[in-house]
Amino acid sequence: MTIDLQKISKKLGFSPEETKKWLKKFVEYSPNYLDPLYEGIKEKDFNKLALTAYKLKGSAAMLGIDELADIAERIYQGAGGEKDIDYLGLVDEVRITIREIKAAL
Repeated sequence: MTIDLQKISKKLGFSPEETKKWLKKFVEYSPNYLDPLYEGIKEKDFNKLALTAYKLKGSAAMLGIDELADIAERIYQGAGGEKDIDYLGLVDEVRITIREIKAAL
């Protein structure tokens, strides 16, 4: 996934500088999403996975990072139904996307 700061800025109605500021805060906060997601997988704690994915989805959507919100929604839907899906693969996609956001700043 390529992070298009111009597209996100336009979508949010922010200047590129404001967008970078908010995305930087998101990246700094990201361990608060990633750590519980990985813990939820390890512990097979579907509630933790669903709750964390729900929070991540909201934050990503609010910041115009639709692809990340979509991944979080897949985790949320899967965990909410305790479905057997590739949670590790999805959380790795989240981690990679966050790295790409950081690199774009």
